[in-house]
Formats: sequence, C-alpha cells, structure tokens
Amino acid sequence: ICPHRNFSCNIPLYNKKDIASSRQYHPIELPTHLGSPMNFLLFRSGLVWLCMCVLAACQVAPPVKEEKPASAVVKTVPMEVIFRQLRSEKTQDRMEALQLLSRQPHQAREAISLILALLADNRQVDVTRYVGSGFYSGNVSSPADMAAELLAKLGRWSVLPLRLRLHDPNPVVRQYAIRSLGIMAKPEHAGWLLSALIDPEPEVCKEAYAALLKQDAQVYVKLIDKLDTENMSLRQRLLLIQLLGNSHHGDALPALFKFANDSNPVLRSASFVALAKFPGANLQTIVLQ
Repeated sequence: ICPHRNFSCNIPLYNKKDIASSRQYHPIELPTHLGSPMNFLLFRSGLVWLCMCVLAACQVAPPVKEEKPASAVVKTVPMEVIFRQLRSEKTQDRMEALQLLSRQPHQAREAISLILALLADNRQVDVTRYVGSGFYSGNVSSPADMAAELLAKLGRWSVLPLRLRLHDPNPVVRQYAIRSLGIMAKPEHAGWLLSALIDPEPEVCKEAYAALLKQDAQVYVKLIDKLDTENMSLRQRLLLIQLLGNSHHGDALPALFKFANDSNPVLRSASFVALAKFPGANLQTIVLQ
C-alpha cells in the first residue's frame, strides 16, 4: 500500500492483506506527484528495466575452460616401456622411444646412456611421421640424428658424455657427438670442435667445420695457434683455410698470410681466395705482400 495520502484518482488496485482477511476491496489511489496512471505504469516498467540492466551488468560470467587439442596433451609413458623400446632391435621402436623422450625431457635424463648408444645408428629411414610433431627439425633422417638433437636439448646433462664420445673408436659416434655439440653452440665447446678438425675421418672433419660455423668467430679464431698445422693433412689444412676465410675476423689474417707463403701452390691459392672474402680486401695488395 502506498504510504502517500494525497490521492487524485482511483485505480482498482487492491491490498492483498485486506483481501485475505475481510474479502473487502479497498481502492488504492496514485500519488499526485506521479500524474496520470499511464505515467505511473511507464515509471514502473522503466524501473524494472533499469534493475534488469544493472543485474545483467553485475553478473559474472563463468570462466570458460579451454580445451587443449589432442596433440598438445602429453601422455606420460612408463620408463620401463621406453627402456625396452630403446634396446629393441627394431628401428621403429627406437625412434618411437626417442619421440616419447622428446616430449618428456625430465625422463630423458635417466636414459642418457641408451640415447648415446643410438649415436652409432645412422641408418637412413623415413622419419616424416616423427618430424611433423615439432619436437625435431626437418634435418633428421636417422635414429642418430634424433639422438643428437635430443641430447642437445638436455644441455648440461649430456655435455660430459658427449665430450667423452669425441674419442670413441667408432667414427659415426664421433660425428654425431660433434653434431649434438654444434647444435648447442656453446663458446666453451669451441676448443673441442676445433680439435676435431684434425680427425682422420673426413666426415668427422666436415661435421666439426659445420659446427664451428655456428660459433662466434672471435671464440675459435684465437685458438688457431694451438693447432699443430704442420702435421695436418692437405685436406684438413684446406678446411681450416676455408673456415678462417668465412670468419671475416681480423685475428685470422696472420694464419692466412702464413698459408699464403706456403710451398704448396694449392694452399697458396686457397688462402688467396679466403683473404679476398674479407671486407675491403684488395687481392692485388695481398698477393704483393
């Protein structure tokens, strides 16, 4: 019942309390400040609309649960299963184990010795089904490739074992150990990679050369003096000259000038080509010097 007492019109609105008690209808009149009945109805509907807007604005929407795609869900596989696959004679089982370990790097540390053993498995296989997952690059073509990349991701956990594999009697193991260190591209590994340039196997030397190109030239150029170039083969010297020429570093010039005065015409020719790669180099001046 409206508390106002100044009424100007009668509207058949009824007091429910009176209806329940005496069944007598008492008309309730609108207050004079609201004007006509139509204004009162408009006022009431506008008030209801305003309340609904406020409630809608204050309502907090429930958080939407993001559903991860099936490919992003990593299923933990027991290490017993992975160990059994790594020891398997089937190449497919080995590569599936490496793929699982790439998704579970914290468990890969427990299997470093078995992963290192796969550095010797350089058999070329179809690895497209393993490369597409994003855990391996598009350059892998064998279990040894996958093992080298996985060991590089383990970082400090695999550095010392890889360092020891540089003296392995198997040249394939040495080659992929160098590849793994090259992927890391740590300055403290430059000395090891430079020493690998004098390896008797050509493939190991090429791998060391490719790994050194990923290093900062300032790091390995200063270590050239420690190499015993006199006992290096012609192939190894040519590879070293090519490395110095691609460094474009000023500290490489003394070593290149030394090769330019060598009695072997092949070394002299290669050193001239390397010197010509330096910025602002004048080949005629270099030859005269």
